[in-house]
Amino acid sequence: MISNDIKLRIEELFSQKKYEEVIKIVDKSIETKDIPPGLFSLLGTCKILKKNRSEEELFSGLDDFEKAYLKGNKSVQSLAGFSNFTLVCLKNIKINKQISSYLRKAKKYYYELEKIYEKNENFLTISLQLFSFFLDYNKELDILEKLLSLNNKNKINISKYLFLSNYSYKWSQEEYLTQILKYSEFFPEHNVKKISRINYKDNKKINIGFLGKDFNKNHAITFFIKDLIKKLDTKKFQVHIFSFLKNSQIDKELEINSVKIYHAATLNNQELINLIQEKKIEILFDIMGYTWAERIEILNSRVSPIQISWLAYLNSIGFKNIDYMIADENLIKKDEEKFYSEKVIRLPEIWNAHSGFSHKRNFNRLPSLKNNHFHFGSFNNFKKISDEVVETWSKILKKVDNSKLILKSSEISDNEIIMNKFEKFKAHNQVTILNRSDFPDNLSHLKSYINIDLAFDTFPYNGVTTTFEALWMNVPVLVLQGNNFLSRCGESIIKNANLNELIAKDRDDYVRKAIQLAENKDKLINIRENIYNKILATPLFDTNKFTKNFSQILCNLREITKYE
Repeated sequence: MISNDIKLRIEELFSQKKYEEVIKIVDKSIETKDIPPGLFSLLGTCKILKKNRSEEELFSGLDDFEKAYLKGNKSVQSLAGFSNFTLVCLKNIKINKQISSYLRKAKKYYYELEKIYEKNENFLTISLQLFSFFLDYNKELDILEKLLSLNNKNKINISKYLFLSNYSYKWSQEEYLTQILKYSEFFPEHNVKKISRINYKDNKKINIGFLGKDFNKNHAITFFIKDLIKKLDTKKFQVHIFSFLKNSQIDKELEINSVKIYHAATLNNQELINLIQEKKIEILFDIMGYTWAERIEILNSRVSPIQISWLAYLNSIGFKNIDYMIADENLIKKDEEKFYSEKVIRLPEIWNAHSGFSHKRNFNRLPSLKNNHFHFGSFNNFKKISDEVVETWSKILKKVDNSKLILKSSEISDNEIIMNKFEKFKAHNQVTILNRSDFPDNLSHLKSYINIDLAFDTFPYNGVTTTFEALWMNVPVLVLQGNNFLSRCGESIIKNANLNELIAKDRDDYVRKAIQLAENKDKLINIRENIYNKILATPLFDTNKFTKNFSQILCNLREITKYE
């Protein structure tokens, strides 16, 4: 038993944040077998929070949380131990990969608690993060459905649910539309001035606003927006960027004299709406979508006369006050427009154009000419590697002699997780995973394409930036036809690159084309030479032409819009 004096002393020291003293008292005064689960949780917390915590103390703290879980016999004390154990693991996985084994324990403990706490919101929220790490989006969707059944007004969970659905074939586009319209009512509207009461006629130029969080250096969004912003006619347009980044994080290339930048991170949504209306923004672009629940609600109000979704979120949002979404003729067919809540604007060629890179381009010869292996590759986020993708790529690997697959994710993940998916199809020995940390800058990342003979696109959630990067490095990318905006991005990019032979009509055709290209190196060499010589002149990288088309669309919208 622990005396009341010791209990009171521990509580007092903990409240004073004297964590080392708490640890000393427990070690000195209480035998391990007598420590109750609640005290194990407190002891672990002290080890995690103490100043100058060592790696040894990190793992010792995790061990204490685990003891709290085990000793709690699935009571609320076990739940607390599980919660602390899981959250600390997830927070520290980026700095210590040994924690992966602890996360696998957390997954085991989740299933032991699942039935008991299936209506506990805190348990489900923490478990959602756990299964995100394990790339199990089916389980994530299952947990999100449980969370929404408990609280269907939680806009963060709604956004996660809608966004995550894009990674699977679970919903048709029509079913997706039904869901976004169902949940849109839970995003609040804010106080706004009526558009008719704002004198936009005083604007000497068309005021355009870009609202987002990803305007930092080397972010994919920046490469698709910076040339456009630089090349818009400053006699016609005034560009405003409303950024949620800290000042120092914004890409310096966007900080040009003709662009007005507002650092909005410290403003709440109502304050930001007031600022946007004060600046008389006529055309407001959402560069977030459901990637940021806390801010997307701004577009649920009539802040500007024209509100457009573009670039960041590759599907419909469902808000009545988002008027348009920008696409192209390859992404959304005419008879499918009814499955999108926004009016569809089709740019003449492609829905976005890439600025390219400042690094010198060199022709990359087919790597397999120098060795006995044929290297397929994909540098997409591992969450995009669906079960259908794994099965398809595994079939290719088994049928192409001496073939290997090189993977690299843009996010931290446990390599064993993705390897286990390939092991199911006996293809794991042909897969190599590059560590993201070994490629700290943009140039080292681009150079990793030098070892790829043929790149693979993912489905149903296509890669975009990775496909542009591969083509810039004259690496062909095999893509699959899709059934909605985000699953047709690869098709649009490849069509605009005039490389139609790299578009597969279905998964069997994807396998056939991959095998044919791997076995016909002369053809593959010709494709690579064609890409190297011509790709920068295509709509993919012709930002001058893209800016002209984009500008015309904006002028047309202003002409047809009634500012009422």
